[in-house]
Amino acid sequence: MTPSSVQDDLAFMKSLTDGDVARRQQAQFGKIYFAAGVIYGFQVVVQWAAYAKLIVMPIDDGLFILAINFTFLSYLGWAMWNNRGLGQGTMTNRAINAAFAAIGAANLAVTLILFIGAWRLNNQMIGVLIPCVIFALQGAAWFVAYTLRRRAWLGVVAAVWMVTSIAMAFYVGSVVFMLLIGLGILLWMAVPGFVMMRLASKAA
Repeated sequence: MTPSSVQDDLAFMKSLTDGDVARRQQAQFGKIYFAAGVIYGFQVVVQWAAYAKLIVMPIDDGLFILAINFTFLSYLGWAMWNNRGLGQGTMTNRAINAAFAAIGAANLAVTLILFIGAWRLNNQMIGVLIPCVIFALQGAAWFVAYTLRRRAWLGVVAAVWMVTSIAMAFYVGSVVFMLLIGLGILLWMAVPGFVMMRLASKAA
């Protein structure tokens, strides 16, 4: 066995390992994204229904939000713990993970900026625009995924996030605005998350 053949075998084994890590990472991301879509989509739809006087909230709104956050964060902590030491996977996978991490940081920064701006200008309507910006940033993250992987469905997900963010701006201050947020989270998070879980299981 020549040195070059040994290197080729090692490279092949590494590609198999990286591919398996990438598949498991995709499955984990899909599960977390799906859970976030279902949990937070449910929260906003319920709040919209209460705001539209279609239902009466059985508990205080603040307690409801606290329970929703506790549910998701508990699941997130459990998922991260179960997948600790998973590895980084392929270069493409690392780039996509980095893009979503960067978008998450940008979401936090934009939220703080708009909240502070609304407080300084004494104009609450500025803060209302936060969901529109977050939807647009989610679309940007999915566009990065589409650019790297060239899968049509990733481009579709990026587009619907962007289009929904623009559509929401037309309904700021109305009951439709909250409904669009809830349905957008349910559809554009839960559905892609489910697709990613299915794709990862088929690749196993």
